[in-house]
Amino acid sequence: MHAPLDTASTELVDLRRDTLEAQVRERTAELEHAITDLKREVERRQQAESALKASEQRYQLLYEQNPFMYFTLTADGTILSVNRFGADQLGYLKEDLIGQSIVKLFDSSHRQTMLTQLKNCAASPYMLFQWEVEKIRKDGTRLWAKERAKAIHDQTGQSFILLVCEDIMEHRQAEYQLQETSRILHTLVKESALPIVSLDQDARVTSWNQAATRLFGWSEEEVLGHELPYILPGQEASADALWQAGTRGEVTGPIELRRQHKDGKILDLLLWPVFVYDKFGQLSIAVGLYVDQSDLKRAKEAVRESELRLQRFVAEAPVGLGILDENWRMVSANKALCELTGYEEHEIVGSTYALYTHPEDLSANIVLTDEFFRGIRSEYTHEKRYIRKSGEIIWVSVKATRVELSGHAGPLLLAAVQDITERKLAMEEREHLSRDLHDNILQALYAVGMQLEAGKLSMGKSPRRSKIHMTQAVDQLNNLMLDVRRFIALLTQRTTAEPDFGQALRQLIASMSGAGQSTPELDLTNPVLSFITPKLGEQLLNIVREALSNSTRHAHASHRWVRLSLADNTIHLIIGDNGVGFSPKRKRRVGHGLSNMVARAKQISATFTLQSAPGRGTSVLVDVPLKKGTVYE
Repeated sequence: MHAPLDTASTELVDLRRDTLEAQVRERTAELEHAITDLKREVERRQQAESALKASEQRYQLLYEQNPFMYFTLTADGTILSVNRFGADQLGYLKEDLIGQSIVKLFDSSHRQTMLTQLKNCAASPYMLFQWEVEKIRKDGTRLWAKERAKAIHDQTGQSFILLVCEDIMEHRQAEYQLQETSRILHTLVKESALPIVSLDQDARVTSWNQAATRLFGWSEEEVLGHELPYILPGQEASADALWQAGTRGEVTGPIELRRQHKDGKILDLLLWPVFVYDKFGQLSIAVGLYVDQSDLKRAKEAVRESELRLQRFVAEAPVGLGILDENWRMVSANKALCELTGYEEHEIVGSTYALYTHPEDLSANIVLTDEFFRGIRSEYTHEKRYIRKSGEIIWVSVKATRVELSGHAGPLLLAAVQDITERKLAMEEREHLSRDLHDNILQALYAVGMQLEAGKLSMGKSPRRSKIHMTQAVDQLNNLMLDVRRFIALLTQRTTAEPDFGQALRQLIASMSGAGQSTPELDLTNPVLSFITPKLGEQLLNIVREALSNSTRHAHASHRWVRLSLADNTIHLIIGDNGVGFSPKRKRRVGHGLSNMVARAKQISATFTLQSAPGRGTSVLVDVPLKKGTVYE
């Protein structure tokens, strides 16, 4: 009776168990899917966090090692942060600076000014301020920096100042050297033993050195900005006619004329005028050098130019514009860029700047462009050479900045290109002219001064000896006038006849005698003169002049000599003396003379050697190798 009921119960239990197991399996599968999705989400978040961390580390590295000094300041100048490069440049650890006032990095005389600058910056948010200032490193050394500052607000409204500092020490040193050179030239003119006066285009005095004051009696303050005060009454018309003739290029020195001293005394003078014109043919400056014939028995002297204004006007070329994409290929080029490179627009567009950049300058440019597109720098300026399609090589300045254009997703580089070839050539020419000014004119004027001094000393004791010195001074002055005219001709790109080297060397040797010093001995071994070219002769004469001038001033020698010979296909030049000598290894102040001699020897591919020892005199040796086959056995 109970069997069917038991069977039904069993089947019901089995059915419930199967249903429960199915539900368990379904829930287990759902749980496993949920766990899998959770793992994927965790992995995705871990990857995102790793990428974010890597990005933060990368930008942190760029911030720390960027070659600029970065500071974040409070409005009152307290340092909140500084990058590692900035701390290293100043000799500190980062933690040494954080929390300190920025003014501790400046000289005490600049601190109040800097606080005022920061106050102005904080008062004008998001306005860029910039200045140049001298900073002080931890070790006490000084560093000139160009600083840019901007005040900003964070999300809470708190004010901060961002300060970026760029090291401009080399630029400052270059400016100082240029100013020092100008100061030295001004001092040479101002303290010259020869009276030198310069006038502007209206015949008004612009410079009046101490020797002019001694000659004429008027001080510099009395004459600057005024017409010349020493014209004799009744001679104003002739003086004006002389000026007008000079401005037309009709006057050459020496000119004999009479002028008056401030006390009324009549002066018999020799005048050497030099008129300098600008590139437009307008009179720029007139320089006059005077010799008082009353005291020097009308000895004829030559002009030493007053600080010629070497004005270089570099014509501003059209600016070329080109745009590079992220693949460094040109997507746009204007007409000026095409004219600069010599290529047509269709030849430039689609190519890289390797098409026209000089191979020797390409690697440095690639580094800058790579850093630009990698975000290390947002702009750069670079000077390099272009090889134009015609083969001509020019120098250009490239200013690269970031630009955005519709249709281009990535960053673009806008390059502004300017032709600076003339400026580069002008810099080289300036160095050459500077050496010529020092070696030729200044040294020759020094030799003239020695002869005049010797003439004065022997005037009362030996009139014959005095006359010899005066005659030599006149000859030297006339030779110097040839050098002055050659120097002016070089500025206006005119050519002059080359002097005979042997004659020029003998005249130079004869001029190198002074009070208590005999004329240097000259030893010429034939046939060496046959192998002295005009270019070679010019440099050798300048080296001899510089070496003998140094010997005269410093050696206290009783015997000096110049020996020129030819042996083993080499021209041998020796300038020596038996003077006090010196130790070449000992640190000593080096002037322009030695460096000029070395530079001139280099120009003719010669070997320059300086030999000296205390008490054993000094010798300068120059060996000029001749090309193979120049000397025949």
